[in-house]
Amino acid sequence: LLEVVTSKRIEQSIPWRGVIPGILKLQAGTGSGWLAALFWLAATIGFVLLARRERRLALFTATVVAGHVVGLLFLSPFGLESPVIFGRYLLPVLPFVLLWVAAAFGSRWKEVAEIGRLRALQGGIFAVSLGALVALGPFGDPVDRRTSFLHHNDFVGFYKPRPALPAGEEVPDIYRQLHGATVVEFPWLFIWETNHSFYLYQEIHRGRVIVATPQHILFRPPLALRNVVAPEPGAICRSGARYLIVHRNAAREEDRIAPGGRLSEGEMAQPLRRMLRESAAGLADSLKETWGPPFYADRWVRAWDLRAVCGAPHTATPAASASAATASPARKLPGR
Repeated sequence: LLEVVTSKRIEQSIPWRGVIPGILKLQAGTGSGWLAALFWLAATIGFVLLARRERRLALFTATVVAGHVVGLLFLSPFGLESPVIFGRYLLPVLPFVLLWVAAAFGSRWKEVAEIGRLRALQGGIFAVSLGALVALGPFGDPVDRRTSFLHHNDFVGFYKPRPALPAGEEVPDIYRQLHGATVVEFPWLFIWETNHSFYLYQEIHRGRVIVATPQHILFRPPLALRNVVAPEPGAICRSGARYLIVHRNAAREEDRIAPGGRLSEGEMAQPLRRMLRESAAGLADSLKETWGPPFYADRWVRAWDLRAVCGAPHTATPAASASAATASPARKLPGR
């Protein structure tokens, strides 16, 4: 055990001024600062009320929460500088926090003759607060309900605004012609921090997105993600999609979204940029020999109509939804 702990511990500097607000919003279940503040105010009041009525239970929950946090800081596992990762480490103690919130609304506020009115007020405040959390939580956003990339860090990290295409930035016109059709996008890499353009384009065409990737581990057993296909004509034709879109320079498209107009070397190293360009060019050249030229091409993408080139009718595929369009691994990778 000591060896495992030692191997996982790393020296890291945690930017608390940015991490703590993010964690508090994530644990509260909302990206709204004022609503998260009310959630934690309710948790504090609930803990005080619980301590008055069930002192041992309150101390037990506080000990578990505090011990867990202190243990995390002592062990210093990878990723504490990220609110998403830190928040994931804190999930085991979230039920105790929710118990405090429940105590705030479930305990009697006063032992007086007007208890009936107070209970009605208490219930009303709870209903309004719950409704606000639902409306201002991640699933209140219609984009979350229809995206094919719900597990992307940009959606999991709902404590901050998601990236957006800069105003006036050129978007391939093909995305305005799809009208909800299912597409296969290539090349896609399992790098959340630098993989935004596909879900941003999806907000334009509103169809389901399947991805093709040069990373074989993602479409082969034991992982075999449901919404990932091999970059091969046969696999792409069997995907059920209507169109294949090959991005000439995916890294450059990501640069347009990055602050300053270019991803850093740490986010997108030169070998990775070259691999994306070469894999896209290789697949496009191969498909030209097999299927003929694309029906659409511009400076950013090339697209093939799979109904025309695959030689068989396609099964209709439903539009994207949070449940049906999110990749589900047959088996999880360690540590994910």
